Amino acid sequence: GNTFSWIYLVPDDLLEEIFLVLPAESIHSCRSVSKKWRAIVESKSFIERRRSLQKSRRKILVAYHCDCLRWPRLFPESRFEGSEELVYLHYNTERPSMTCEGLVCFPDPDWIHVLNPSTGQIRRFPTDLDPDKKDLTFFIRNRSKKLDLSSSSWTYDINDWTMGFGRDNVTGSFKIVKMCCYSRVGRECAVLDVETGDWRKVALPCYVHRLGNHSACVNGSIYWLYKEGWDDKLLAFDLHKEEFHDVSVPAMFLTWKTQVVNLEDRVALARSEQVGVGGSDWILEILTMEEGTWSKTYSISLPRGSSNQLFRPVALSKQGGDLVLYDNSDVLYKYCPGTDEIRCLSSHTRVLSPYLENLVPLAVKSSHPPLPVPFDPEFCPPWRQPCPLSEPVSWKSYFFFQLKEEFATCIPRS
Repeated sequence: GNTFSWIYLVPDDLLEEIFLVLPAESIHSCRSVSKKWRAIVESKSFIERRRSLQKSRRKILVAYHCDCLRWPRLFPESRFEGSEELVYLHYNTERPSMTCEGLVCFPDPDWIHVLNPSTGQIRRFPTDLDPDKKDLTFFIRNRSKKLDLSSSSWTYDINDWTMGFGRDNVTGSFKIVKMCCYSRVGRECAVLDVETGDWRKVALPCYVHRLGNHSACVNGSIYWLYKEGWDDKLLAFDLHKEEFHDVSVPAMFLTWKTQVVNLEDRVALARSEQVGVGGSDWILEILTMEEGTWSKTYSISLPRGSSNQLFRPVALSKQGGDLVLYDNSDVLYKYCPGTDEIRCLSSHTRVLSPYLENLVPLAVKSSHPPLPVPFDPEFCPPWRQPCPLSEPVSWKSYFFFQLKEEFATCIPRS
């Protein structure tokens, strides 16, 4: 008889419950077993249930640097640092990247690539309506270079194209936005729908002259910092309406060191500032916005000497609401508000974003899938030496971390 005849005897609702708890690789394999199984795992209800389940198990996506020219993909095993689960993506960290709800977007001068690490699918799209224009070269060059903390060039660059990547909350489509507001090629803004592969021109506000290089997508809108005269402001782009609008921010909070991020589906602004007599102390302040209202969520005391580090919040910890954050030296930390302690979880950790599994297949229509390059995990061992500093460290007792290549030490306050 038919080896797989038994699958027709199992009710669809029971199959869905079974598939719901399977690993992503197994769910992907189910698509090729039968049309019935494929219909279940690709149904909207199953995908939404799976997404809700994965949100409660959110992980952190980390890039494992390698320039072997193989296409990015997830390593088969994750790694725990404390209670935080790190998922490693085989990726050249010198290339810029943007993430949104489990997808990774990385541009080249000729193509814009969109990767779904959960399914291994990758699609590519021309960078412009005119394939002969190489207008993203500046964006890629500056997003790849080491941050220069002596000036605001890491935030604003008047000769760069700026990009954003996000999801339309109404249609569910992922979109890429690219803008140029001050350049030899003129002012321009265009939106690419990943579902159709089509570019559309969009009007760029005339008052926007310098845009930040980094963006964050929250609840269907992409946010950037921008300059209007000497003032720093916050710009939002509604991915469904495809319209820009300004976002009101508490006075004097935005500076060239402020960073905009998605923190647990809320717009967050993180800024380090000097306080105390003579500005000898530093604090990290984090504001979050909910329903148009800003509130101060964290005020973290930093050690003297921290002015050279920019801290970016990643996510709330699975345990006790602790804050996971990292700095521009690629060090991952956990901050405990109750005890005012901060712990170094790992060094040499290039955090990309929180990782949320996404089982939605990428559309093939109008895209240009590149040929995959054979991948050998043994060629790129995924694990680096962990940071041996495992005990909690209070900023009140230690004033900074001196990080070396494969270890970390604490220098006590004199």
